[in-house]
Amino acid sequence: MKKQSLFSEIGIVSCGTKSLEINYLKDEGFIDTDHIYFLTPDIHQDIHTLESQLIKFINKAKEKVNKVLVIYGGKYCYVNPDNPTRTIQQIIEEQQSEIVRINATHCMDMLASEEDRDNISKELVGDEKVWWMTPQYC
Repeated sequence: MKKQSLFSEIGIVSCGTKSLEINYLKDEGFIDTDHIYFLTPDIHQDIHTLESQLIKFINKAKEKVNKVLVIYGGKYCYVNPDNPTRTIQQIIEEQQSEIVRINATHCMDMLASEEDRDNISKELVGDEKVWWMTPQYC
């Protein structure tokens, strides 16, 4: 009997900036869901469109599966100047379903922990400050 993967019955809604990494995991067979939806990369500049796309893709995933994994940063990826206390987690919880989010403040936290980044920085540049960035893909 074929073993079912952890992802086969889960929909994924992700920041488009993570599309290369998520598609790599899918190509390698680690993620085997056919229900992956990417928000527009760098959409945190337009929070109204971000919220609209997030809700739209969560609902689209829920049409296919019961569980949804949201891969989107927190406090650095969603800042609503009209409602500064509103968070990405609140938007997700308002969707009233089996939805979880990767607990990360931004893209780099999804790729390497702060401790790992500090160790890499020290190896490469000593005590100098390092600005960590992820590429944007459209």
